[in-house]
Order: sequence, then C-alpha cells, then structure tokens
Amino acid sequence: MIEFENNSVSLFLLQAILASVASYPSLDMIKDAGFENHLVAQKTFFKRACLICDLGAESRQLRLLQGSLVLSLLNFSFAIDKDYRFWLSNSVRIATQIGLHRDNVAKDLDLSTRGLFRRLWWIIYYRDALLVSNGLNNVRRIHDSDFDTAALDISDWEEETIPDRFAHVLPSITTLQKVFLIESCKLSRIGGSSSRPEKHADICPGAQYVEISRDTEPAASDEAWLQLEETLLRWRKDLPTEMHIERVHEWSVSNIWPLVLLARSYLLECIMYRMIRNNHRAASGVSTPIARAIRRLPTAIFELDTIVDRIMLHDLARFCPLYL
Repeated sequence: MIEFENNSVSLFLLQAILASVASYPSLDMIKDAGFENHLVAQKTFFKRACLICDLGAESRQLRLLQGSLVLSLLNFSFAIDKDYRFWLSNSVRIATQIGLHRDNVAKDLDLSTRGLFRRLWWIIYYRDALLVSNGLNNVRRIHDSDFDTAALDISDWEEETIPDRFAHVLPSITTLQKVFLIESCKLSRIGGSSSRPEKHADICPGAQYVEISRDTEPAASDEAWLQLEETLLRWRKDLPTEMHIERVHEWSVSNIWPLVLLARSYLLECIMYRMIRNNHRAASGVSTPIARAIRRLPTAIFELDTIVDRIMLHDLARFCPLYL
C-alpha cells in the first residue's frame, strides 16, 4: 500500500492481484470500476498482467515470483499458453533461482525477509500439491528430496504495523489465518514410511496417491494406502483448537477457515477412496484397502457435504477459495 501511495507499486503484481480477486466484489462495484461484469474485469486484468510480463516491464524477481504465484490461483485461463500451469512453473523457476528451497540461503537474511521467503515457498508447494491431488496437474513441479526449507511456524509472520489510513482496505493477518496456512501446508505434505519408503515416504497426499496408484506391486500399494489413510486421520485429530468447528457459534467471513481446511481434507479423502475403488475394480477378490474404501467413501462424502451445506447456509460460498 505504501508503494501504491508512492507510485512505485509493481504494475504486474497489482494486475495479477486484481485478476485473482475480480470474482469476489459485488456487481455494482465492478460496474463502478468501468466493467460490464466480473468476467470482463477478470479477463482485462489478466491480459494486462500478461502484457506487462511479456514486455519485461517488471524486472524485480521477487515481484515476478509473487505475481506469477497469484496468477496460478486461477484454475481457468484466458490464454492457452499462459494458464495456471505456466504461472506455477514460472513461480517454481524463480523461487529455486532465488534459493527459497534451501534453508542455508535464508539464514543470513533479516527475520522479515526470511519469513516472507519461507511463506512464499510453502504456498508454492501447497499449490503444486493441490493441483496434483485435484487432477489439474499430472506432474509435480516440486519433489521433497529437492528442498530442505523448514516448516512454517507462527514466528514466520512479523508483527504488523498497518497505518490507520490503510486499515479499512488492508486488515492485519489474524492468528486463525496463519494457523490455516500452516495446517494447509502440513496437509499438503502428509506422508509416512511404507513398505517401499523410497517411493512413498515424505511426499504430499496428492502426489502420494498418484505414486501409489502407479505401483505395480499390489502388496506394497495396499500397505501404502493404509498408511496414507492413517496419517490423514491423525493429522485431522491433531488439529489445533483454532481449527475445531465445534468451537464456532456464528460463522462469518473472518472465521470461515476451519470449514475450508476440513472441506479440503475430506475432498482429498474422497479422491483417495474413489481411486482405490476404481483402480481395483477389475481385480479379483476384495483386499483390505478396497473394503475400507467402499465402507468409508460414503462417510467422507457425507462429511464433505455437511461442511459445504454449512458454508451455503451461512452464505459464505463467495468468500471461499476457487478450488472449493
């Protein structure tokens, strides 16, 4: 906001942000800004961001990284050669060039920059895992053996001092939002030892179920499915109290994050059980993972439907991330 006020803001990052949030304002606000509807506004901002990038008008690597990451949040695209996959790949390329994937690169930086770099890396990692698990990508950009960045922690956010003149448009990040991102990153990296640890250990759920589904050894695959299920259930059980939906008596845009996180986890669980069931449909007999998948899939679907119904009941769908 200070850069915007000083007329030194990154136009690429600004247009990327506007493109990613253009679907959320009211139609009246969109029309007041000079656009016919949300789609026209989003398409305009997206094309402006692409043009600025293509012309090389933004030379700062950090701003290019941030803008590319924001544009990767759009699961649809107005340009075939500049879809979310392109922007995510660009984010990974710049991040690894800067060294965000190595902890020793950040050790000499001040706490504020170190925290920013760590948050950026884990958001990129989470986005990569999310696209794989949702079937929007079939190839991972980031492999766990290629980085050693420490896990996110509350201390990675510095104390914010937002000037009063900006408070109405740029509120402080709440503890709930920080915990949501931390737990989302944990969900993206759930893994564990298996009968073939070199193939399935310490990788994100989306990538892990893809790897397991390609395993040609049924015994190893069955063992890995069971361990993935156990780890996912343990993660949900160990969620901090801030993420417990039973503690919330009135839902609003400020406290929607536990619903979003749990919806994401149950969506992943549904995908996992359906893949187990479908991949073994032609197999003879019913193994333990297949039987569990057939039994638990309706429960996971029910839990997901319940959360989505709660979001709809409180008219919060328009505030949810686009992947929901």
